[in-house]
Formats: sequence, C-alpha cells, structure tokens
Amino acid sequence: MKNKLNKSKKSGVTLTELIIAMAIFAMVTAPIIGMFTYSTRLSASAYKMTMASIIAQMKMEELIGLTDAELTAELTIERKEEGIFFYEIAEGSPTGFPKLREITVKVYDSKTGGNLLQIFTNIINTADGGFN
Repeated sequence: MKNKLNKSKKSGVTLTELIIAMAIFAMVTAPIIGMFTYSTRLSASAYKMTMASIIAQMKMEELIGLTDAELTAELTIERKEEGIFFYEIAEGSPTGFPKLREITVKVYDSKTGGNLLQIFTNIINTADGGFN
C-alpha cells in the first residue's frame, strides 16, 4: 500500500512535446500569415485601380459635355493633380474624320513615381458639340 501512495501520477507535457507542438503550429500558421499579407497588398492595388478608373471616367464625362472652344482650353492643361493621382489629357484626330476628336485621359499614381494605372479614350464629334 505504501508503494501506491508514494507514486504520484505525473501529468503534463514534456519540454520536447512542447517544442514539437510549437514547431508544427509555426509551420501551419506561417503560410496563413503570408496569405493575409498578400491579400492586403492585392486589395490596396485593386483600390488604386478602381479610384484611377473613377477619376478617368469622371474626367472623360466632363470633357464630353464641353463645347469645342472649352475642350480646346481644357486640352492645354498638361497635368492635373487629383489626390494621390495625376492625369494627363491628350488629343488626336482619327484619320479621314476632321470633325472628330480623339480624347485620351491617362491616370498615373503619383506615389510610385508615375506608374500608369488607367487609360480612357473616346471620340467626340466637334461638329455637334457632343459625343459620337
């Protein structure tokens, strides 16, 4: 009987088991943390592209509503800042159509040194003063 009383039940985890469990946990969670980092970066990039599209589309809509003289005055602006973006407006003329103006709005990211994010191009009929 004395032997039974002196032997105490030891329960718990050894240091080796703890180290192995922590290593397995680290191997499982490391890729998951990497996916969170990647998804955050991807989300920020998608936000930039969406905002650049909105800016380009709004500017193009504004240009479509201008008269020929107002459009010419607006095209003299080389570069315009819009928050963390800037945009440029370029003009061309489709070959064989002198009354049409091809307007291009390019939106750049000013934080990254001017990476091109979005290009919108439209044809405007200057004879009617409206969109064709």
